[in-house]
Amino acid sequence: MAVLSGPSLNAPASMPKTALIIEDDPKRRADYLALLARQEAGLPTDMEVIFKAEGIYNRGDALIKHGRFGEAEVDLKEALKLDPSVAQYHVALAQAMLKGRGDAGCREARDVVAKALKLNPWHLPAKLLLAQVMDQEGDTRAALKLVEEL
Repeated sequence: MAVLSGPSLNAPASMPKTALIIEDDPKRRADYLALLARQEAGLPTDMEVIFKAEGIYNRGDALIKHGRFGEAEVDLKEALKLDPSVAQYHVALAQAMLKGRGDAGCREARDVVAKALKLNPWHLPAKLLLAQVMDQEGDTRAALKLVEEL
């Protein structure tokens, strides 16, 4: 890693000092650019918040596996408040809604899955869950078409 006390010959004068420290390390540079992208998108950049959201998500996921869907919903909503950028958090919340509420949870689960797919249009678990929601809502033909496209 190159630690620079002044501007690099190939770095713009406006580049933050942190970027100058990592400019020669591709991994650190990629991490830094990802952090800047999160910041620009209004997403959390505080690693403590991101890890807290992940921990709460993990607890919610475990609650789903133990059939405690209502409690899982509460945790997963909390994780999403902390970090709404993770498609898998949305998918887990939609699963808790479907498993816990059955047909009554379909509409809201569909909306949550749509958010996951907006974040990541290629998220396979989200697409499969959307097909499940479609089938549960009685649109079996659309569900089959979606699965065939995968």
